[in-house]
Amino acid sequence: MKVNQKYSIIKIDESVIEDYFRNQVLCIYDLTYEKLLQLSKLETEGNLKYRKIKTKFFYTKDEFKNLFLEGGIAKGIEKNGLLDMSSNNNNIVELSVYNFLLTIFSEESFYDLLPKEEEEYAIYKDLQPILYLNTIDLEGSQDDYNEKTFRILKYLKPKNIIFKTNYRKNVHADFSLMFNSKINNQVESIRIVSDFVEPIHLHFVNELSNLHTLSIPLHFHQMILLQLGIEEFHCSRGDLIAHKDNVMQDWDKMIQSLLSSKSIKNLKIFNKCHVYGCINKSIKSYNNENYNAASRQVKKIFSNGIKQLLSSSTFKYFKISNMYDIIDTDTFSELKNNKTLKKLVYKEIFNLRYKLFFTTAEEIAEYQFNIINYLIENVFSNGGSGMLGNNIKHFKFSLEYPYNLKLIFESLFKHYNYFQLYSITIVIYDTLYEEVLNEIINLSNKISKVQKQQQQQQQSIKEFKIVIDKFLGDIKHFQSILNDRNINGDNGLFVITVSNKKRVC
Repeated sequence: MKVNQKYSIIKIDESVIEDYFRNQVLCIYDLTYEKLLQLSKLETEGNLKYRKIKTKFFYTKDEFKNLFLEGGIAKGIEKNGLLDMSSNNNNIVELSVYNFLLTIFSEESFYDLLPKEEEEYAIYKDLQPILYLNTIDLEGSQDDYNEKTFRILKYLKPKNIIFKTNYRKNVHADFSLMFNSKINNQVESIRIVSDFVEPIHLHFVNELSNLHTLSIPLHFHQMILLQLGIEEFHCSRGDLIAHKDNVMQDWDKMIQSLLSSKSIKNLKIFNKCHVYGCINKSIKSYNNENYNAASRQVKKIFSNGIKQLLSSSTFKYFKISNMYDIIDTDTFSELKNNKTLKKLVYKEIFNLRYKLFFTTAEEIAEYQFNIINYLIENVFSNGGSGMLGNNIKHFKFSLEYPYNLKLIFESLFKHYNYFQLYSITIVIYDTLYEEVLNEIINLSNKISKVQKQQQQQQQSIKEFKIVIDKFLGDIKHFQSILNDRNINGDNGLFVITVSNKKRVC
């Protein structure tokens, strides 16, 4: 398959990249404080040639203890120097710690290294180590409800935080401290993969002045049911929201805080639960006209909140996922005149292994088509009326089912002449690959034919990207199919690429 060279936004010679990593970046897998001291000696002698030192390891207390206790106060290292991990000024060390254990009672826990409530480190007296990291991968535990779960952020200052938990028990973290600017204002990226945040946790997210990337799951299903006065709850992990009394007020405050943030550029919001049948199972005894009206009204409140966020003049990348039957086409109406947003991602996740309750695959496909078609007709296209009111260049969406696939590409063909989109990415399962590829090829052929007849200039779309989701095998099979079609030749309208990516959220 040909590499996209003609339409690359940034072109960097491969030798430049190789030279950078060979001569200017030092990669160390098991950084210790002793190694840091050796590098510090090189710095003192003027022989430290590296511009970046990258290191990562999987957390164990014994390996981390020395680095934290000594490195956190820069003992024996030039203060504010390039290797001073107790300072965030000129630090060139990018330290990534994975599978960091949060559990308080484990002997391996980082908490065992921290001072107790009223104690200080006896060996350091008034000094309390603070270590600046690049990335910390936090692993949740059965103790997530402890209000001091994120007290570690007083001592570890990461630029990037990833939180996930694999526990199946009914546990839920209080993320308030993670969004507290007094202890975590250095953070630049927060990605919560599993569990979920509550709106009250984000009341002051706008005060995190360095935060540019935020990915948060919310429990929309339970928030909806709470407003309907329904107590029976069937989503996985049970009835977990702790702050139930003022959910809608908390939601409004969260939306306003996100809107007033001057730093967030990349925002992803997704529904924690992607099993749509669970919410209907919870309200099965309320399934009447009164419920339907009330349900629509509550969902509209959440939809309008997302709509407000899509009017933001700050966000450049907006991703929304798992919002089936909560958002609708009106949610996206503010995008028509959004001058800031560059990329929009709209995805739905339906696990094909589970039976769909209270809905059908055809209904889901129709729901997705209505939103995608609305975006094609009203946001990405000017309909021949002149310049578009927005600057969105990249659109990514998912398709779980083949229904309405042809209708989507018919809509693309109908409006292709009025697009300013640069690329379209379609996330699919491997079973849909050839169908999607055929539609892209047919679209290319139809556009080429019209352009030759009418002597039109080339349309704006330059790239189609196909992502094979949840496919961990060899991608060469799909690449060979693409190569056999010879679609990326000089006469092709689009550069087509195929890749695989495991879904993590």
